Amino acid sequence: MAFEQAVRALSSRQRNLLRLQLIDGLSVDAISNVYNVHRVEKLNMSEQSFQSMVRLVESRLDVSIERVLRTQQEVE
Repeated sequence: MAFEQAVRALSSRQRNLLRLQLIDGLSVDAISNVYNVHRVEKLNMSEQSFQSMVRLVESRLDVSIERVLRTQQEVE
């Protein structure tokens, strides 16, 4: 429930970024190519660290990310 509320609070672009990473499995570099931007370096996070963080988040979720994101996509 809380996760669904958090996803609803995201902008369309933010939900799309989340969808590209978690559902489509795109890397940070691939996503940056989709949006024609350079990798954000102010986080000072490597691709490996980012992927590790994503795996940790995925392992802790109690709801289906795919279900929530697909539901949000259908609403828009």
